[in-house]
Amino acid sequence: MRRAGFTGNIWPDEIQELLLKAALLPGDAGAAAWAAVRPRIDIDHLPGELHRLMPALSTTLAAGGVADPELPRLKGVYQFTWYRNQLLFADGARLVGALETAEIPTMLLRGAAMVAVYHGDGGVRPMNDLDVLVPAREANRARRTAVARGWWPATGSQPLEAREAAATLRNDQGRVVRLHWQPSRNVSLPSAAWEPMWRRAVEVTFNHAATRVPSPSPCCLAPLPTSTGTSSSPRRVATMCRCWSARRCATSPR
Repeated sequence: MRRAGFTGNIWPDEIQELLLKAALLPGDAGAAAWAAVRPRIDIDHLPGELHRLMPALSTTLAAGGVADPELPRLKGVYQFTWYRNQLLFADGARLVGALETAEIPTMLLRGAAMVAVYHGDGGVRPMNDLDVLVPAREANRARRTAVARGWWPATGSQPLEAREAAATLRNDQGRVVRLHWQPSRNVSLPSAAWEPMWRRAVEVTFNHAATRVPSPSPCCLAPLPTSTGTSSSPRRVATMCRCWSARRCATSPR
């Protein structure tokens, strides 16, 4: 929405801002935001984007010692998210491992990269899929490798592949991996233009699979709105806040 004194329409409304503060700010600041927003919301009927903040809200309130009768229910949302994510991470990591074994370089994008480097907790961010980037020259071989490991194109996804610069793959357990050959669907560049991103990538281990994540600046820019005029969702704002907070901690003098 638009906010007085600010440019654009990407700003959260008052309820969204309070929930973001409650989910992200430790100590008294987060507790005060929760006290202010709690009487104004119905947890059972939150919009999807706000409901996605509930796992992070659970951990922040618990860490701050906030007493609330809703806390056990919020903790249940966190535990469900953690369990569901672990299944996705385990299956996705096996595919990443298979690609790396086939000498196809991989890089985690979006939520997977944030979990691997910044969140430090597999339960605070609900995820429906795992985004994995491969070099464009390896896209067809990566797809064949994925199919050999039981990952098939999701129903109805193939007509969208050219626009998305990614293949949506699903395994027999219903887990979804998006196999990208461009980091962004909105920036279509020759493969050589992405080489610096690959050179600066940070090596990580994701569920015992060796892979990479973008270096901090591209990683933090990735959650930004992807087209002009697109509103920034609370989930994107939360992702950016966690990313920049982690970067600040990593670069602050000791």
